[in-house]
Amino acid sequence: MQHLLIVGTSCRALAESTRLANFPIHTIDAFADEDTRALAITAQQTNYFNCSSDKRDLLEKIEIVFSEYPIDGIILGSGFEDPSSLAMFADMQCQNYANDREVVSVINDPIRFSELLNDCNISHPPTQMNPPENLTGYLIKPLFDNGGKNIVWASGLNAAAKQRVYFQKYVEGRVFSVVFLADATAVNIIGFSQLQQSEQFPQQPFLYAGAIAVSSADAAAFQEVESILTTLCKRIQLRGLCGIDFVVTPEGNTVVLEINPRPPASFELHQSEHSLIKAHIECFGSGAVVYQRCQTIKAYAIIYAKQSLGIPESASWPDWVKDRPTSGSYIEQNEPICTVHAEATSTDAARKQLLSRVNKIKHSINNIAHKQR
Repeated sequence: MQHLLIVGTSCRALAESTRLANFPIHTIDAFADEDTRALAITAQQTNYFNCSSDKRDLLEKIEIVFSEYPIDGIILGSGFEDPSSLAMFADMQCQNYANDREVVSVINDPIRFSELLNDCNISHPPTQMNPPENLTGYLIKPLFDNGGKNIVWASGLNAAAKQRVYFQKYVEGRVFSVVFLADATAVNIIGFSQLQQSEQFPQQPFLYAGAIAVSSADAAAFQEVESILTTLCKRIQLRGLCGIDFVVTPEGNTVVLEINPRPPASFELHQSEHSLIKAHIECFGSGAVVYQRCQTIKAYAIIYAKQSLGIPESASWPDWVKDRPTSGSYIEQNEPICTVHAEATSTDAARKQLLSRVNKIKHSINNIAHKQR
């Protein structure tokens, strides 16, 4: 059976889904956590995603895998938002299950993406590369970023001194993400989720904290997003398992924020007993966008470190904790420690279960931090 190499900031969810389809897998990411190590034949850690200007470390680790195993395909996660980073995979002698560089260029360039949405009459926030005359109500967003950790309010900052950023008008409302499959001609919406922002670090007001699946967001929004995705899919030849983030305003309007032209973080909330990554792979071959959806409501929360701490050798975690750090590892302040997961028959029940589990894990982590003082 074909061996697959998964590369991204965090590979655990991708590896879990790929193993559902029984593919032998190898991973390279920023963490090489306990769960990923248990899923993969080889799991390597790279500093590329912490220092993306230096590709040597990542390329060396890719070369090691290719020299020792028959890699037939590559799956890319987050961390390759800059289209130029895709060039390193162009000459590899295997199938790259990722969107073309030009597709990624259009989607991840804020001005080109805004122009595309304008051409398609799709509502989106005002976006510009230069600081607006009045910064009030504007955000500064880094180019080619993910996770929201570097998004800040533009007002009160020396915006002109910022490099490789753009300015986008803040849109008030509930933020949703949609996971979908695309084959360049058709789309299949897999599921909706409502995104959560962390309130743990005031200096990072838009830090991604997790998500909770919702039945269909607003019924009107579901129909509108499906129409939007069909239009964009055909226009830019989008393929694979992707995501779109949008805001439903207090007035009920749908405003598109961004598209992730690769498997988004929230895809695992909609995973059934069937592999979504297998469906992702099929979108680059047969063009199938068929998938049997999950029937329960899932949620997860990212737990960040309030302070730097080491994970003791004796650390144990409940089975509803994933992305478990390796024993003996050291985690810097503001960095993710693990994710807490919940699953129930309704959104309210899943949210309640998640909150209870988050409190338990935070208490355990506080005990670890207290013992280290």
